[in-house]
Amino acid sequence: MGLHQPGIHRARVLARKDQRAHLRGVGSGEYFQTAGDERLGTHVFVTIIPRRASGYWPGSNGIENADRPDTRIGFSSGSLYSTTEDLLRWEQGLFGGRLLSPASLRKMTTPFKSDYACGLHINRVNGHLMIEHDGNNIGFNSGMAYYPEDRIPVIVLANLNGTVTGQMTRALAAVAHGETPPIPSVHRETSLSKEVLARYAGTYQFPHDSLKMVPEGNHLLVEFDNGGTLPVFPESETKFFSKPWPEQFEFSQNDKGQFAVLTRHEEGKEENGTKK
Repeated sequence: MGLHQPGIHRARVLARKDQRAHLRGVGSGEYFQTAGDERLGTHVFVTIIPRRASGYWPGSNGIENADRPDTRIGFSSGSLYSTTEDLLRWEQGLFGGRLLSPASLRKMTTPFKSDYACGLHINRVNGHLMIEHDGNNIGFNSGMAYYPEDRIPVIVLANLNGTVTGQMTRALAAVAHGETPPIPSVHRETSLSKEVLARYAGTYQFPHDSLKMVPEGNHLLVEFDNGGTLPVFPESETKFFSKPWPEQFEFSQNDKGQFAVLTRHEEGKEENGTKK
């Protein structure tokens, strides 16, 4: 997996032993050692790690260096590095019964809130049972899926933010199942006038929460109910995307011709909100 080539997504089920990538949403080092993984550790920038990948995100003039936050703050939610080969061994250990009892694994993979089980999403895709979760951090994205009925694991690591990681995971799974893979999308930033950005300002109510859109420079700043913020950048006059996270927003007109409808896209799901 060519993680040191900025702006290029490549993936294999197995990677060379000395290639590194950041992960999010995986477990502690003790369990990885149990599964036999050797090239995983807790990430710190002061430590020299051979062939460690640098993180990038899409910019207005091409690929940019992503910010370099202290990933230790997130602990297991963003502070680990590994390889696709290590994660394959992890999947084999987990679903091969080396880490959990059959009863515990069954409980872990049984949904209790919609499609969500214990840290995993459980769905059927094109008739295939899929156990999966993705992860993202500033400059890095990851995707892991396991098809237990076919015993097919799919693992994708990338050092360029965007939605391509999830799309590659689905495409590789399609190839493994002998199906036609979907064509990935690419987000490119464009420029909009202050007048166009201003028409989207306001608070939008969704079924379970609300968010506020605030024009800021050449983009919009999303302000969430929990106090978090997210800058989103225009790729057309009505579509905006996040550079670090696989999340997009699209504005559309209501029956009065006003731009008062906002659609939020995230990981293949979408939700509509209306301006208050």
